[in-house]
Amino acid sequence: MSTSSATTSRSVSPFQPHQQSAQIILRPLPTLDELIAYLLASKRSLATAYSNINVANTLIATSGTVITSIASLSARNGFLTRSLNNQVTTLRAVHQGLISIAEKGQTEFREVLANLDDADVTMKQIVEVLKHTVVHTNHGRSKGSAVDEDAQNSHMKQQTLHDFVDEAAIETILAAFRECIDEVTEAQDGLDQSIESFEAEITAIEKALTDATTVRAPASRTRSFADELDSIYIQGRGNTSTDFANTANAYQALEGHAADMAQLLQSLISHYDFCVKALRYTEGGGEIVAAEQAEDEVASGTNSQIVPHTLFMPEHERKEMLRVLCNDAEEVEDVVNELDEHAAEMQRLHEGIQDTLLTVQQQTKGLRTAVDGVDDVGKKLALYIEAGAIFDSRWAEQREVIHGKLQELEALRSFYGGFIRAHAALGDEVERRKALQDKVNRIFTEAMKRVERLYEEDLERRETFSAEHGQFLPSDIWPELTAEPTKYELRPIHSDKA
Repeated sequence: MSTSSATTSRSVSPFQPHQQSAQIILRPLPTLDELIAYLLASKRSLATAYSNINVANTLIATSGTVITSIASLSARNGFLTRSLNNQVTTLRAVHQGLISIAEKGQTEFREVLANLDDADVTMKQIVEVLKHTVVHTNHGRSKGSAVDEDAQNSHMKQQTLHDFVDEAAIETILAAFRECIDEVTEAQDGLDQSIESFEAEITAIEKALTDATTVRAPASRTRSFADELDSIYIQGRGNTSTDFANTANAYQALEGHAADMAQLLQSLISHYDFCVKALRYTEGGGEIVAAEQAEDEVASGTNSQIVPHTLFMPEHERKEMLRVLCNDAEEVEDVVNELDEHAAEMQRLHEGIQDTLLTVQQQTKGLRTAVDGVDDVGKKLALYIEAGAIFDSRWAEQREVIHGKLQELEALRSFYGGFIRAHAALGDEVERRKALQDKVNRIFTEAMKRVERLYEEDLERRETFSAEHGQFLPSDIWPELTAEPTKYELRPIHSDKA
């Protein structure tokens, strides 16, 4: 890098780090007009550079403020996200508890319904047997009974066992079953509605939380920023600590660009000084430099009263200086372009940081929605838990009622079964009694015959006695002297006991 000192023994290019080759290309020495053109071009490049530097300083300052906001919001969002995840986990556990209560009740209810169905089928089968079992009205009546069976049967319908059963008892039990089933179904519907409502609210919270933690940056930005810092706000995807870390990396990149721009600016300043120096060592150039500096001082409001004159330098040193200047002048445009590129990259980095702030702000908004959802669920949580307790209590109560009625129905089924079996045994009992009656009747008939033979024999002998001795005996000597033999009668005696 050259300086303005006249004692410099060798001229060094201020753009040497940016040159393609350290070797100076030999070309004709520039004229005064060309040196003036170099000076004006250098002055314009400085104006552009200062403008870019001012923009860069503004971007760095603004980005620093934005990053502070991102850091604060990211910390808050991270805390909210963890807290919300924990609360959603708790809500899911409560929701699963309600589902377990409902599933347990439904399983037990299905088992009870199956038992009811089995009992109902069995009872219907028994009732059908009762309806089709005919009761014979001549049970226990012997032939020749005083009751005219045909006359009685003509006034009576054919009876079955069902006519002796009070089916209202069965209907009362079935009505109680239906009432219990309605009660349980109503309680179950209430719990199902609570579970569905609870599920919808938890799902809404989870969606809000997911939406908040998967916010992406605006798609309208150019890809160069995303390509350069791929993980700043895309791969982070809601990881608030990552958002802050990546924006900090972006800020470091901004500072790196600013440092490079400062070096480039310094190179342009050195080149400008080099142009001024070349003019001062060129005949007629001193007046040009003085005029330029005077114009600058008027614009800045200062006055150093510069005296124009031309300085002296050995010719070989001056030629070397001019050759270096010619080569540097060709690189000024490249340096300005590089400054523009740095400024553009800084602008894109700044936009990316701004986008990250928007992303974090959108995350905050989404998390607030999730927080509101948790608050709403919290107000209803006691009602949801109460719905589970109410169902559990009502089901336990109705289950006891159903079990009691099942026992009553089983008792009826057992009684009717005994009735059917007893009626079947009644036929055998009737036949046994008829056989016994026939046996008794046979004995009665044989006995009566023997009694009648004895009677006839006794009557005959009494008449013989009276014929032989009756005339000699007074009638009052024995009251029974002339009496006929006693007659005997065999007949059944019916008990008055029902």
